Amino acid sequence: MKNENQNTKQINHTDFIVQYKDEQGWQHLQQRATRKAAETWLQKRKTYLPDEELRITEQTSTASISKGQIFYTSWGYDQTNYDFIIVLDISPTGKTATCQRVTAAYACCAIEDQDHTTNSVKPTNQTYGDTFTMKTEVYSDSANLRGTYADNQGKAGFRLDSFRPVEENRTYAETALGCGH
Repeated sequence: MKNENQNTKQINHTDFIVQYKDEQGWQHLQQRATRKAAETWLQKRKTYLPDEELRITEQTSTASISKGQIFYTSWGYDQTNYDFIIVLDISPTGKTATCQRVTAAYACCAIEDQDHTTNSVKPTNQTYGDTFTMKTEVYSDSANLRGTYADNQGKAGFRLDSFRPVEENRTYAETALGCGH
């Protein structure tokens, strides 16, 4: 879901890949977020396998994030809950986004084939609660958000989670009230 008036930013993420060479060519061995971490891992491996041919390569992924874009996360023990957030602003560097929670509307009643234990929900554009800052990330060529946000329904506390983009026209199957913990 996106609003009409969008300001979009490209975000990049670089991983450092440690590779080894075998008879079929270079193979993926390990992935690290920084060159230093990759070099440290490579040096440790060389202490055990000094004759192994190793190298470090860079892999950059790019994705875009837009003002008005909605993201979701799911959580719960023995139940499924969804939280939705909307991007209000993106930092000049594209490394963080200011976000706010949005409500979810029931897309239909309890799903029949699951003994009335699941509801279908969709995010709305109706914001609530305080704004907060999330870190932008690229994962599987998709923009994602990660950070801490206020717990659901005004409860004291915060949650740390990763959010993925909401797919247009998708409903999310959530545990119905009274069916979880």
